[in-house]
Amino acid sequence: MNITKNSIILFVVTLLISCSQSKSVNEELSLDEIASMVKKDSLYATVIEQAELNRKILAQDVVKKSKYNDLTYDEYYKYLKTITDSSFNQVVLELAKENEARYRERILSEHKGAIDSTLAEFKKQIDKMDPSRFFKLKFEELKKEYYRSGNVRKVMIGIRLMPLSEKLHGGSFEIQVLDNSQNKKISSGEYKFLNSSKGKTVMYLRPDYSLVRLFKNLSTEEVSKNYTFKFRAIDAQIGGKTFDPSSVRIPRIYRMCMKLDTLRWSEYKAVLQVEKRMQIKDEWYFYNEVMHKRLKEVNELAYSFKFLNKNI
Repeated sequence: MNITKNSIILFVVTLLISCSQSKSVNEELSLDEIASMVKKDSLYATVIEQAELNRKILAQDVVKKSKYNDLTYDEYYKYLKTITDSSFNQVVLELAKENEARYRERILSEHKGAIDSTLAEFKKQIDKMDPSRFFKLKFEELKKEYYRSGNVRKVMIGIRLMPLSEKLHGGSFEIQVLDNSQNKKISSGEYKFLNSSKGKTVMYLRPDYSLVRLFKNLSTEEVSKNYTFKFRAIDAQIGGKTFDPSSVRIPRIYRMCMKLDTLRWSEYKAVLQVEKRMQIKDEWYFYNEVMHKRLKEVNELAYSFKFLNKNI
C-alpha cells in the first residue's frame, strides 16, 4: 500500500475537523481546531464567535448552559447555512405577503363600509355648501386706459358674472390664467364681488403686473385665443348665509381622502390609525412573524442559541 505523507496529513486534518464539529457549542476549541474549521468554510467563524459570546453570557447560569450541551458546532453551522440561503428568505417573503393580504382583507371587511359611508356623508355636506351652484364666471374683455401720448396707462380684465340665484348678494372666487401654447399656469389671484344689480354684469379687475405686461399690447380676441381663464368659486352670500365648503368641519384625513377617486389600503389604514386610534400591523410585522416561526422550525435549539442575548 502506497500511503504518502500528504495523505496522512489530510487524514489527520479531516479527523480533527470532524471531531471539532461534533463538539458541543459549550466546549471551547483549540486554535488549531478553529483554524481548520474556518479554512473549510468562513461561516464557521460566525459559528465560533457566537458560541464564545454565548458561553460568556451563560457562565453564571449552568442550568441554562446545560440546555445547549446537545447542540454541536456542526449542527449550528448547518442551521446558519440554511437560514442564510436566499431561497429561505424568499419563502419567508412570500408567506409574509400572503399573511398580510389576509389581514388587510379582514380589516377592510370590518371597517371599509363605515369609512366609505362617513366619506359619502361629508361629500353631501360639502355639496350643499358648494358656491358654484349660485354663480358662473367667464372672461369677457380687456379694458385699457391710455395716456395722451398713446401709451397704455391701465389694463383691466372684464369678467362676466352670471348669477344662478336671485338671492346672490356677493361672494369670492379664484382666477387662474393659463398660457395655451405651454398649457402652463402663468397667474392666479382671488377676488371678491357684490351683486348689486341682481343680474348679469361685468366686473373689471386689476390683474397682477405679469399679466399687465403680457396683455397691454394684445386685443381681447388675441387674449381669448391664446390664454385660458379658469374660475373656482370660493364662497357665495345667499340671503344672509355664506356657502363655503371650507366651513364644513371635516377631519383632515377625510379631506385628503376626498381628493382621491379611489381609496387604496394606505388611505383606509391612515383613517383607522388617525380617527380610530387603531394599531395597524405593517409588512415588517408579518415578515418578522413568519421569519421567526420558520427559524424555529429549522432547529428550535439552534434558534434559541442564536437569539440568546436578544429580546424576541
